Amino acid sequence: MPVTRRAIMVSVLGLTLMSATSVLAKRGRSHDDYDHDYEAADSARRSGEVWPLQEILDEIERQIPGEVVGIEFERKQGVWVYEIKKLTQSGQYVEIYVDAGSKQILKIEGK
Repeated sequence: MPVTRRAIMVSVLGLTLMSATSVLAKRGRSHDDYDHDYEAADSARRSGEVWPLQEILDEIERQIPGEVVGIEFERKQGVWVYEIKKLTQSGQYVEIYVDAGSKQILKIEGK
């Protein structure tokens, strides 16, 4: 089965998120905090509370084409939010905040 560029990017993003987690852990958060964050996020995805990352990325790509250079996933004011960092086709850096439960774009910075 051929490996697509998207599959490679998703793998690289996963590794990037894992690296970011280890760096942040050294900044004072305990390993238990990260376990809890991961478990809560995974539970939200499995229960249908949030859309899978790939579906969010597909939707964002249709609206704002470009290369994903970073992703964060966190709970803000009771809402799960994907923060997707992209370089647009014109080379502009943007941060796109997406409600993970509705796929609605909440805010775009840098555009």
